[in-house]
Amino acid sequence: MNRKRIIIGVVALVGFTWLGLGTFSESLNPYVTFAEAREATDRTVQVTGDLPVSHLSWYSDDASRNFHFYMVSPEEGDSLEVVFEGVKPATFDDATGIVAVGSWDGDRFQARQILTKCPSKYEGEDPSEHQIEGGEEIPPPGTWSPPGAWSPPGD
Repeated sequence: MNRKRIIIGVVALVGFTWLGLGTFSESLNPYVTFAEAREATDRTVQVTGDLPVSHLSWYSDDASRNFHFYMVSPEEGDSLEVVFEGVKPATFDDATGIVAVGSWDGDRFQARQILTKCPSKYEGEDPSEHQIEGGEEIPPPGTWSPPGAWSPPGD
C-alpha cells in the first residue's frame, strides 16, 4: 500500500512538473529583429522599435477597425507595419519606444499586445536647478541637515 502511494506521488509530481514547464515555455516571447519577426509566422515574438517622427498611425476603414502604425529600428534602419486588434494605447503618442508582441501574418506584423515606453519626467534634468519650498536653493549633496538636527561641537 505504501509503495503504491509513492508511485502515484512520483507520477503526479512528474506530470505537474511537465505541465508547468510546458506552459512556462509557451509564455516566453523572445525579442527579435524586424527581419527575424518577418519569419515568425508560427510563433509569438516581441519586436522593439521607435515611432517615426510623423507618428503615422490609422484605423482600418473596414468593420474590424484595427489600429495600424509603423515602427522603425534605429539599429537596422528598417521599418515594420504593425496591426493591432484593439484601441490605440493612451500613452502611444507620447511614447519614446514601442514593444509589439505577436507574429508575422504574411504582409505585416499582427500584434496581440502593445507596450509603450514613456519618457521619464525627470530624465535629463539637472537637480541643482530645482528649489525647495520657500524659494531656497537645494544645497549640494552631503551638506544639508534638517533644521534642529544635532551637529558636532565646533561647527
